[in-house]
Amino acid sequence: MSRLIIEGLRIGPVKAGNARVFHLWGYSLPIILDEEVKAALEQSGCAEATFTAV
Repeated sequence: MSRLIIEGLRIGPVKAGNARVFHLWGYSLPIILDEEVKAALEQSGCAEATFTAV
């Protein structure tokens, strides 16, 4: 399985509104913005996920 590396993304907090999960058009992998969602995934044992702050 190959790894997808995305760098340099920024999401404006005002434009994001109440959204908690984002994905890039054309990609099936989500980009998690909200710390609560990240914590829930880690707590559930999602072992294959990699989280990087942007």
